[in-house]
Amino acid sequence: MVDRGKRIRLVVAGLALAVTAVGVLRVWSTLSVFSATIDEPDHIGAGMEWLSRGTYTRDTKHTPLGRVAAAFPLWLDGSRSVGLADEWDEGNAIFASRGRFQADLAKARSGIVVFFVLMCGVVFLWSMELFGPWIGLLCLFELSLLPAVLALSGLVTTDMAGASTVVLSLWMFLRWSRRRTPWRALAAGFCLGLALLAKLSAVPLLVGCALVWLAFQAWMRRGWPSEAVRFRLGQTLLVGLGAFLLIWAGYRFQSEPLSQAKTVRRYQARLDQHSLPGRAISKALDVPIPGGNMIRGFGDLLIFEGEPTRPQYFLGKVKAGGWLLYFPVAFLVKAPLPFLILCGIGLLLAIRVVARGGDVEWCYPAGFALVVFLVCLPTHWNIGTRYLLAAYPLLCIASGLAIRSLWHSPRLTAAARAVVAGLLFWLAAESAYAHPDYLAYFNELAGGHPERILADSDLDWGQDLYRLQREARRVHASPLWEAYWGMTRPQAYGFDTRALPADRTVSGWVAVSIQLLVLTPERYAWLAPYSWRPVGKSIRFYFVPEPAPAPLAPVGREQALSMLHLK
Repeated sequence: MVDRGKRIRLVVAGLALAVTAVGVLRVWSTLSVFSATIDEPDHIGAGMEWLSRGTYTRDTKHTPLGRVAAAFPLWLDGSRSVGLADEWDEGNAIFASRGRFQADLAKARSGIVVFFVLMCGVVFLWSMELFGPWIGLLCLFELSLLPAVLALSGLVTTDMAGASTVVLSLWMFLRWSRRRTPWRALAAGFCLGLALLAKLSAVPLLVGCALVWLAFQAWMRRGWPSEAVRFRLGQTLLVGLGAFLLIWAGYRFQSEPLSQAKTVRRYQARLDQHSLPGRAISKALDVPIPGGNMIRGFGDLLIFEGEPTRPQYFLGKVKAGGWLLYFPVAFLVKAPLPFLILCGIGLLLAIRVVARGGDVEWCYPAGFALVVFLVCLPTHWNIGTRYLLAAYPLLCIASGLAIRSLWHSPRLTAAARAVVAGLLFWLAAESAYAHPDYLAYFNELAGGHPERILADSDLDWGQDLYRLQREARRVHASPLWEAYWGMTRPQAYGFDTRALPADRTVSGWVAVSIQLLVLTPERYAWLAPYSWRPVGKSIRFYFVPEPAPAPLAPVGREQALSMLHLK
């Protein structure tokens, strides 16, 4: 006879598999809908180089795990590297090499879905460990409905791989910190290596989360947590060894001198080659070492973060740099409102638990989610809430504290449970309504014109070129003038366009990406008098009757935004 508790866990595990399967099907149904977004060709070219040539030299500020996972289905099907110098040209050539661009793009995207399954598993198991099986199931249900998670699970980017493995690494570290056995140490090291192989931004995230863990331990013990931080040396070495071996394997056990990193080369160039110490240091930097590839990538990432950014858009303004309020505001308009409500209640309850000296294990997900925001705030690359992706699963777990408290409320039990059920139903309805345009989802706070708040990868990442091709065929658009924001040319989808000139007006069909409209509205103000239809969520499709209109007198940015109804 199976006892009642075990039977409940089996039922809940079955339901969790069903919820995950439904999420996978929803992601799978979007794989062929969208054209290649801006970063996808770059990533597929690097992943295919790793698989077919055994090297990893393209855009090394990104680590290989997610890129190789995406290239793997294509590689199995016979695709190989083409050998073009430019990263984006290489990726586009791989997709086009067999004459089925969109089908091969969808196949590559299928390789990222595994990270959605991984994230679902971690959220379910972690939240079940904290709050019990039924609340763990509801936390998983939340995650499977979030548009940001569904969107990035179906695109060839490093974001989903990075977020899922960071959350996995945090969970395994907590398990090891509670019960320090060699096997748990190895598992923690393995998961740490996965996180670093998936995205280099895991470094500041995991360091910040370690500090939060230390702060909670100190608060709980009302002083320096000497017992908590007394890790066994052997097990700590196991963690480091497991992470190192996995990372080295991820770079195909290749060695590389530190001087390959641009930052190190700059330092090396300043050394005094006429002195013995200078020559010795310079020669040491030229010695190949295991893991040098990753150090080079980290150096390239630091240079990338320090370089001037391209123009970025936020709340109607454009500048080369970031805004301190970008990520908080973007999260408030991109996350579904019922999810925000549950997260807000969960965060308040976590603060109360900490203040009253309760079980801090319940509070770690909320604290770790806060770290994600704090790490992202100072960055001057404000090009999408996808940078916050790791916060979503952590907040789903944190909201489990809210669900638990409301469901087991000693007062107003029926009303509290009705609130939980209502919020989850609202979230499900929002998610269903967003399908398949999860990437461009905005909640009710954004109103009917989200382009007045955000653009770039939150709204227009070049994802609607394939839809434009079908719409152009439907209306027999010829000639078709385009100003498209993307790294894939329309010819990849088998239709001819003409680049919209910047110095004159035209007649006929005109397609303009939202990102270009908000960045340089002055260039397109002459289109204001003409009607347009949306193509997907990111392209305006105008028809300008002959003859071509006379050029407008120069207008300022604010006036152009008003004319185009962008403010």
